[in-house]
Amino acid sequence: MFFSITAKAENPDLAAKFLNFFLNDAGANDIISGERGVPVVASVRDSLSSKLGASQKAAFTILSEAVMKNYVSPVDPPYPGKSGEVNAALRDITVQVLNKSISSAEGASRFITRANQILAE
Repeated sequence: MFFSITAKAENPDLAAKFLNFFLNDAGANDIISGERGVPVVASVRDSLSSKLGASQKAAFTILSEAVMKNYVSPVDPPYPGKSGEVNAALRDITVQVLNKSISSAEGASRFITRANQILAE
């Protein structure tokens, strides 16, 4: 899960303080009880582990051991901006090709044109 603050945020400092609180404060994580996944911050994870049910404790333990033993790989970077729009265009055009509404050559041409339009916006 990635969190970000847009370049056009009205109050980026306040947004950063919120994210810091949400991710690093044991009290904030007590409220959500690991519902957004196992906290990455070890102190937060340790603070919560005593308050969880058996299955949540097991998940926390597995993640902690995987991190400590270096069994995890680096997280993939987030998708670039507008990738969702490009993927939606691809999906829509693929459906047209599969339904034989347009040829594959026409679909390829439409996709390239639409993707370029999206990326130029």
